[in-house]
Amino acid sequence: MYFYTIIPQAKLPRNLAFGYTYCSEKILQRGDLVKIEFRRQTVLGLILRQADVTSATPGLKEIQSQEGSLPSYLVDLVEWLGAYYLTSPSFVWQMISPSLPARPRPIKFDSAHGLGVDYLKLKVTALALPLIKKILDQREPRIDQINSLNLSTAARFITYIKSIEQTKKRGQSAILITPTVEQLAVLVKYFPPDWGNSVLIVSGDLYTNKNKYWNTWQKILTSQEPLVILGTRSAIFAPLPNLGLIIIDHAQSIDHKQYDQNPRYDARHVAEKISELTGCQLKLFCEGLYF
Repeated sequence: MYFYTIIPQAKLPRNLAFGYTYCSEKILQRGDLVKIEFRRQTVLGLILRQADVTSATPGLKEIQSQEGSLPSYLVDLVEWLGAYYLTSPSFVWQMISPSLPARPRPIKFDSAHGLGVDYLKLKVTALALPLIKKILDQREPRIDQINSLNLSTAARFITYIKSIEQTKKRGQSAILITPTVEQLAVLVKYFPPDWGNSVLIVSGDLYTNKNKYWNTWQKILTSQEPLVILGTRSAIFAPLPNLGLIIIDHAQSIDHKQYDQNPRYDARHVAEKISELTGCQLKLFCEGLYF
């Protein structure tokens, strides 16, 4: 029998246990996702480490099943978020992951997602072209603040799409975050239709449908092909295994920070930490300087 320290999905006060010990006959790894019983509910647990237990403790519960694995950088991120925002890791884990549906039902992913407006028809000035080329050619610094005051909306959209296209060609996925749902709705229309099911929308509406949220999260987690995640601030937690690029639109906007509930995270700070953990590029498009 093997013993593991697991973070359950639960809103626990910070002063309670960091993790809980469960047992299994299988050898499991840090980052494995498991189905467990916690406080008379079946929840998704995240394995942190093998527990230092030499013999079975009376009443110790067994892991019910394995449900996949989380990318290693996200396990590190859960721990960092708990420490940085002074909240329990279990609370963080509940915030960034879907609850287990009672009866998972497969869904058909909409390949349109509002795509179809030809971005090649976007008009940019001759003055913007050298700036767009410079942004696309630049590989350093890894975290780059780009003053977008001299970029029109059309120029910004073209830069985003071309940057993501370069990332997809390297076999990596990308996240693009906008401050509001309204801005997201405009941006989505300009993504190439032939990207189809590789483009997923992650915003507030997704979380209201428990089954759709679970299926979308699983698709992101298990995809063998590069994906493009478009969304508002919570999209920063999309569990992409091979993340190559994060773009934050209007990085100066206060809407990238969560104010209405704990933990009050800032998607820009989280993106910087993810870039540090993964080595992915982070491009912050700001109308002025963002600090």
